[in-house]
Amino acid sequence: QTVGYRELFDCFENKISLEFAIEEIKKNTRRFAKRQLTWFKRTENTTWFDYLTDRKKIIEHIENKV
Repeated sequence: QTVGYRELFDCFENKISLEFAIEEIKKNTRRFAKRQLTWFKRTENTTWFDYLTDRKKIIEHIENKV
């Protein structure tokens, strides 16, 4: 059920082209990410961090929650 496997197996079996498989993987990855965001938004205690956030600040936040 992981994104990409079904598309690549279809490509390996010559059911679809590699280019189409890549486009499908991109599309399905976006859909999966959207579902994840929707799920996390329903969780009140989710804390979001920017990828540039210092690791020490993230660890400090986690330690304060535990």
